[in-house]
Amino acid sequence: MKRNSMIDLAYFTPPSQGELELQAFDPGYTFNADRTIATEETIAFNQDIINWQEHLHAEGQQGLLLIYQAMDTAGKDNNIRTLFAGVNPQGIDIHSFNTAGKKERRFDDLHRYHKATPAKGAIGVFNRSYYEPLINDYARGNVDISALMNRAQHLNHFESLMLDSNIRVVKLYLHISRTEYRRRLTKRLQTPQDHWKLHKSDLDTHRYWHDTISAYQKVISLTHKPKSPWYIIPSNKQWFRDWLIGHIICKTLQQMNPQRPQTTPPYSLEDLEALYQAIDN
Repeated sequence: MKRNSMIDLAYFTPPSQGELELQAFDPGYTFNADRTIATEETIAFNQDIINWQEHLHAEGQQGLLLIYQAMDTAGKDNNIRTLFAGVNPQGIDIHSFNTAGKKERRFDDLHRYHKATPAKGAIGVFNRSYYEPLINDYARGNVDISALMNRAQHLNHFESLMLDSNIRVVKLYLHISRTEYRRRLTKRLQTPQDHWKLHKSDLDTHRYWHDTISAYQKVISLTHKPKSPWYIIPSNKQWFRDWLIGHIICKTLQQMNPQRPQTTPPYSLEDLEALYQAIDN
């Protein structure tokens, strides 16, 4: 297969110095990638993920947690379906977190998320995560910068705990423009079978767009770590979004390099044949 040029994933991470400015990341950027080739490679990434997951499950020593954060319509669900199609359901846990209910609010902020983190040998996917309430609270002015930094530090410690337990954490922010957000909502409004996807909160997203972007900038800057990185994914173009995320996931799994254990079989072919013959006779 002809391949797109390899890309430097560091380009899609926050700067090592200075403040993160999301406006510096073009949501429509495609890295001059060829769309046809990228689509073919995305299919190949899906097969690679299936294979790596089998190794991960067989090894049983490492886990991977993928965190998806984005505005509505950015394509979290679609990307998860595309890249994890055919993955053994026993080796992947996908959780979508909505606003905490009355019962969950009785516990600490991380209670429901900690219960959902993947076991060793599994891939976990958080479709929205513990970052969602923090971003929303800061965007709406419900917490000040001091409280934001304190809560962000708790999240850093939580991810350090997972890393110490051999669970790798990768965080994906799917970056779309406000214009593209409006276009996708307009398309849903014009498509009756998609009306169920619409919520009043869509208007709040428009209303607080700039505040939410500012909150993302601050939270990503405070919680981007070399061993639990954030990647800023240009997501105006679905094909590029899927290709880039597939590339990131496969590269991460390649770095983890899970191996099937080399073990001695508990019995031989002769043992099996002897038992078969004994029962058959």
